[in-house]
Amino acid sequence: MRKLITFLLFIAVYAAKAQTSEATIGKLDVYSSLGLSFVDNDYDPASGNSIQTATGLELKLSRMSSIGLGLAFDSYGYKRSGTGYNLDGSLKSTALAAFYRYKFGTSTWQPYLKAGGGTIWLTVPTVNVAQGTANIKKETQNVGLALAEVGLQARVLPRYSLLFAAEKRWMGKASLLDDTSLGTITFKIGLISSF
Repeated sequence: MRKLITFLLFIAVYAAKAQTSEATIGKLDVYSSLGLSFVDNDYDPASGNSIQTATGLELKLSRMSSIGLGLAFDSYGYKRSGTGYNLDGSLKSTALAAFYRYKFGTSTWQPYLKAGGGTIWLTVPTVNVAQGTANIKKETQNVGLALAEVGLQARVLPRYSLLFAAEKRWMGKASLLDDTSLGTITFKIGLISSF
């Protein structure tokens, strides 16, 4: 009888501890990621790839869904030539987006879908040639942004998860980009911390 009481007491303490550790995992997640971006449409001056850095916050609505706000930075190669100049610079983008993310399954490996939208600031070097002098100036324009992401989240510790993802972005038409839109694909890896 004594062994049974000791065993039941052990189970109760273990269950309470597990419940407490699960309860201490909060509703706020902080994430950061690093990725490789490619321009996926035929926009001519943008060439090369970009290393994307991103960070953000997510608020869990349930165990499977969350909403969040993210900030991402990219810098693409940008080449342009005209009468009297040959420009080799970079097209920089800073994106701010709100999103909804839904995870599938409850195992250690959880696939997820993410969709959202926001705004992006594009900074492009422009050249003005006048009287034999070329002046290079950086101009910034704000356009709309839509994004979709598919990924896999792997829990490595109770408060930490790795993410592996592919993200597609559609940007609105920008006069700085000759009234064309820019589309990108990013493959990324990141870390999610729960608080």
